[in-house]
Amino acid sequence: MTVSRWERGEVAPDSATARFLQTLGAGLQKKKPEAEILNKILKAVAAGAAIAGMALLLAAIFERKGR
Repeated sequence: MTVSRWERGEVAPDSATARFLQTLGAGLQKKKPEAEILNKILKAVAAGAAIAGMALLLAAIFERKGR
């Protein structure tokens, strides 16, 4: 939520956070191919977690119906 509010211009990060983000961004620009690969990996992990969560939810629903 915080980052979303920054992106919409509703609030700004404090100065320490802004400096950190600038440093991080500069480092990622130097290693752009690695950053793109990391982004793809993170998306895959998030998708896998969502699928696992859905599987657990469905298992709980079906287990409850079987009682």
